[in-house]
Amino acid sequence: MTTAAERTTAISNGRPPPRLDLQPNLQSTPSRGTLLDGGWWPRSTDPTIELPQLMRALNQDRSPVRRVLLGPAGWDSHPLRIPVAGPVRFVWYAAQPAGLLFALRSNGDRVDLLVVPPDTDPATARAAMALAAQPANTIHAPDILTTVIALAIKYTMGLRLDEEDEVNGIDLAAHGESAYDLHSGTSGGSSSVLAAATAPTGTTTTKTEGASA
Repeated sequence: MTTAAERTTAISNGRPPPRLDLQPNLQSTPSRGTLLDGGWWPRSTDPTIELPQLMRALNQDRSPVRRVLLGPAGWDSHPLRIPVAGPVRFVWYAAQPAGLLFALRSNGDRVDLLVVPPDTDPATARAAMALAAQPANTIHAPDILTTVIALAIKYTMGLRLDEEDEVNGIDLAAHGESAYDLHSGTSGGSSSVLAAATAPTGTTTTKTEGASA
């Protein structure tokens, strides 16, 4: 199943369009209260191939992206400049939470994307991107894959946690440690992944993930 972005984005170099799921009406403004704007599932860990494809998709009929901030983990190289349409600067920030990308447009708007690892199971990747693209989503980028996997287990094999483990989180209960050690105030701290997944759908959260772009 292809997303709307995949069906409509024309890629001039003959490569397939990026696997991208964006909010239906993505008119990003810095003050908008959504946590993420969508999800991206690159096909490889080569940024010189994957990032130009993403830029072309994000720039279609919108203000062009001029700066991108992302974490270095999981990529083969970390170039500061990549040939794309128009000048784009890529900033590789070590403190950026895993799986989170910021794209700054020339008009000052910012697009926040979940980045799904290329080797992720297709069903899990599609579900994670769809969740990230939901305007009512309250789950931070590093926790989305954990949430999708946990819910899949719950509805197929059954997942039972006592009340204390639900508060502490799945990773702490099962492995004795948190899956992510992020700076205070950047990605939900000790809040439970399952608690975030079951938050009221009308809740909105301002964009506070990761470093300031």
